[in-house]
Amino acid sequence: MGERADCSDVATQLEAATMKGQRVHALDLPKPSAVSHTANGAVNEVAGWLDNLEVGWFHKLHLARMVFGFTTLASIQEATPYMFQSLGAEYELGAEGLGVFASAFHIGCVVGAGVGALVLDSIGRHSAAKHSCAVASACGLAMAVFPLSFTMVVALRGVQSCAWTVLAMALQAWYSEFLPTKGRGALLAMYTIGWPFGRAVAIMGSRAGLTWRALSLLSAMLLTCFGFVLTSTTESPRFLASIGRVHEARSVVERMYTANGRRFEESFGAAEPGPSVGGSGTRGRGGLAGLARRLQLLRTSYGRLTAYASMLFAVLSTTTVLIDTWGPSVYSRLLFPDEGGLPHRVLFLFNVADLCGILLSVAVVDLIGRKGSFVVGFGGQAAFFLLLALASVGLSTWPVTRTYTMVALGSLTAATRCFGWEAAHMWTVEVFPTAVRATAVAVTQALMRLVAVGTVTLSATAASDAPPVQCLLFVAMMLSVGLVVTYSLPRETANAPMGEHV
Repeated sequence: MGERADCSDVATQLEAATMKGQRVHALDLPKPSAVSHTANGAVNEVAGWLDNLEVGWFHKLHLARMVFGFTTLASIQEATPYMFQSLGAEYELGAEGLGVFASAFHIGCVVGAGVGALVLDSIGRHSAAKHSCAVASACGLAMAVFPLSFTMVVALRGVQSCAWTVLAMALQAWYSEFLPTKGRGALLAMYTIGWPFGRAVAIMGSRAGLTWRALSLLSAMLLTCFGFVLTSTTESPRFLASIGRVHEARSVVERMYTANGRRFEESFGAAEPGPSVGGSGTRGRGGLAGLARRLQLLRTSYGRLTAYASMLFAVLSTTTVLIDTWGPSVYSRLLFPDEGGLPHRVLFLFNVADLCGILLSVAVVDLIGRKGSFVVGFGGQAAFFLLLALASVGLSTWPVTRTYTMVALGSLTAATRCFGWEAAHMWTVEVFPTAVRATAVAVTQALMRLVAVGTVTLSATAASDAPPVQCLLFVAMMLSVGLVVTYSLPRETANAPMGEHV
């Protein structure tokens, strides 16, 4: 198959030169090994090079960059509930107005998912990440510095979240495409420790009395720093190979080998070319036509996988939005109903538990597989939320015991929540081929954010009026739905090469 593609390319160049009246020498023609490979054959070759490079200095530096990136992303999203008090005071907002502000982030994310689907598989992950990082930073700075109406604040928050989403999707695809099969699960799980770090930034900022404007300025500063970090990095070698730029992909891989103190040999990448998914070169990848083509592939060749990923993220979105947006106030009413305000120390303890859960998942993620992670993430959280509700009612006559029991159970829910999210993100980037990987991520993100908008809108009043026990039971029920969905997992991707075939 590769030889036929090579001969076709040579014949095309000869024909074009003849039509222009040019003379062509044999030495001017590209050698068969240097001509454009079929998309999947080239990516498989690069994958062979990556798999033969043991984890070393490059991968550690790559991980450190991603942890910083995820810390930055988390500090922006997780700051939302901690902005409510000062934002509401400045603009005299009630629960409905705060719900509008919270929804603006998710609406912007829906738009960002559409933008990501359009650009990430055409202009590349790295370029999209750099530009979106700059836009998100500018929006955060504008919200922090300029006197704005509430409408303008909501609009800027929406634009920032749009860029935030493109950055998040670009980083997920970009990071995963440098990794070898062996140890990939642990490396994918490990960067998520940045999320509790970013949440800690928001919690500590709120506890220190930072207003919503100060939190916005902090996010802009983090984004600016991360933007400088991105300027020292390169495009994903898998993506470069998928668009026919194999020599550039080879150059990137050579630098990876050098960073790890290894000598690169091209024979490492000996792999049979697979059936083409994305086509060779860049033609047809950009613009609306390229997007339509990728979406058609997701609907036909990958319809079942796309539907399953969408179901996963819909359940995760519903539960996580409820926990992240209204969880602090629910826990405040549940644990300290007479004090008011946010229980910062308890929330910080939950954040530490989340970090411990991530560290545990790093150790076991490839042992229990993606399905096992879903079972822990959905089933474990559902059980602990149900126990929280039971403890709240059953231990009401022993207030001290009730408080300590509920804090312990809340910590366990926080420690298990990362398993489902990590597995969903891993499975999505692992099961789809390079040519449509970022588009698949964008489709699932768009659905996830649409569900999030609906969840925030519908829950804005209910979450503040409903008894805390009812909120806990509802979240437990939704997590149980995710547990049911888990058992129809189409394909286990742990310890398997990333998909490149139809």
